[in-house]
Amino acid sequence: MPAAAPEAAAPAAPASGQSRPQAMVRAAVSAATADLAALRLDQPDAPDQLVSRGVPTPGGRADLIPFLTDAVAEAVLHGLDLGAPPVRSALRVTVRMFTTSLTERAPGRSVELRVPPFAAVQIVEGPRHTRGTPPNVVEAEPVAFVMVATGRLDWETAVADGRVRASGERADLRSLLPLPSWR
Repeated sequence: MPAAAPEAAAPAAPASGQSRPQAMVRAAVSAATADLAALRLDQPDAPDQLVSRGVPTPGGRADLIPFLTDAVAEAVLHGLDLGAPPVRSALRVTVRMFTTSLTERAPGRSVELRVPPFAAVQIVEGPRHTRGTPPNVVEAEPVAFVMVATGRLDWETAVADGRVRASGERADLRSLLPLPSWR
């Protein structure tokens, strides 16, 4: 069983010439460094130790996988905001995270959401299809899906210019997008 990792200590006051956010980041980096130094990398369970410890943040410990997934999505979004094309693997993580969020927000099987080549999920309550092409399909380019999911591109524009294709009476996802946590 791994030893408990140290918590990130919130600085009482910033050092001279340092803002409070800088001091908080410095404290979090120090705590993370101490946390990593405490790992026994020669042990076979080192990866499990790292995941179970979480990540020290100014607000307390965060689960490692969601923390890293959110960081990847934020990097993709910042890059898109700056006009930089996203790295394929980072775009894949972001698309899958957002499609998973959408399945949690609108569970069901009446609409198939496709974001090739990264994801295909069924969402929205209602009649489900069992064979062949479903009657309600939304297909989006990955970057367009990320932009619509975060409110950087509106649904109408994405559909009008063909970056999102929606067919079927239930395929209008305007009421579900953008995702609230990524506006």
